[in-house]
Amino acid sequence: MEEMLNRKDYLITVFETGCEVMSKNNIERQVLPRRYFQNVSLDELSKILKNIYMGFWTHPDLKEDYSNRRDIPHEEKKWGFIYNIIVQPLSEQFEKTYIKQSENDYFKHKRMYYERRDAIRESEVA
Repeated sequence: MEEMLNRKDYLITVFETGCEVMSKNNIERQVLPRRYFQNVSLDELSKILKNIYMGFWTHPDLKEDYSNRRDIPHEEKKWGFIYNIIVQPLSEQFEKTYIKQSENDYFKHKRMYYERRDAIRESEVA
């Protein structure tokens, strides 16, 4: 189980943009929009997804371990947030499984199932 959680089998595409709220609409205090790719494990992915709704800040002098985060003046921080993450299989085994399932309409059937389930739940609430 440990090996599976720590094996880097996934490729994520992360989309970031500036945070208008924390920067008080000051473009100079917002990170530039960017897209980047990262090779991650399931364990790393779960940690990244936990923080997707939280904003972040950065500074050129900020150390990787964040040990000097309290030394950075608030007005010098550049603010941003992650607004989308795309997760794709990176390992050859997962890629082949994904393609085969797609060709066999696995995902189409799952979408139909969840759409019906959600419609039933909504009608029960109403």
